[in-house]
Amino acid sequence: MNNIIQFNFQEKEVRIITDEKGEPWWVAKDVCDVLGYSNPSKTIADHLDDDERSNEMLDRGGSILLINESGLYSLILKSNKPEAKPFRKWVTSEILPTIRKTGSYQVQETQKPVTLVPAIKELHAAIRIAKIFGLNKNQALISANRAVRNITGTDCMAVMQITHLISEDQEQHFTPSDIGKMFNGVSGQKANQLLHDLGFQEQSRDHKNRIKWMVTEKGKPFAILKDTGKRNGDGTPVVQTFWKESILTVLKEAVAR
Repeated sequence: MNNIIQFNFQEKEVRIITDEKGEPWWVAKDVCDVLGYSNPSKTIADHLDDDERSNEMLDRGGSILLINESGLYSLILKSNKPEAKPFRKWVTSEILPTIRKTGSYQVQETQKPVTLVPAIKELHAAIRIAKIFGLNKNQALISANRAVRNITGTDCMAVMQITHLISEDQEQHFTPSDIGKMFNGVSGQKANQLLHDLGFQEQSRDHKNRIKWMVTEKGKPFAILKDTGKRNGDGTPVVQTFWKESILTVLKEAVAR
């Protein structure tokens, strides 16, 4: 398998890996996020055949769950989320045709501008705006490039012949429930408690006296916050904490002591 390639569909990260034959395999977690499946591992096990899924070993250790084109369509057809139809169109009209034609995803060529100065000024401004909205690194670059293309007509990535951005984070992300299953099938609550006992997160209460887990400074290198697409009563986004696969080694060592 080749390196993970990162794309954005409606501001959600979608990562693809092409195999030796040039066929795309999709990171199951990303697809499930787009299509509204809350438990990727269970969804893949329940709905896809063995030849539609694969656990790919990563060079630095660990594995990542992938699904092929057939598996992708199965999940799209079973999803009731409104994003399912535009996601299918994006896949079939943009991603797959260019992968099959060129062996990789290529952005459409645009007319080269006489100067990049106006586009660069807009790009810097757009990146700053993207970061204000919580996007960073590749997500900010992709969103800013799209904004500049809409404003100036210049696709900076195409002009620079940048066809894709390699994801800086090649790790899988896990919920406490996912982590619990890897530790003798314990519950997500016990996994959260373990993370708390080891100092990676702390407990608080919201205005309805519900438990909330907050990542500590010790836990920040291992955690990532993702927007669920939902909103609180005051309009603020509902975010969920995911843990990088690098936390697994730390937890296993702690449990073994």
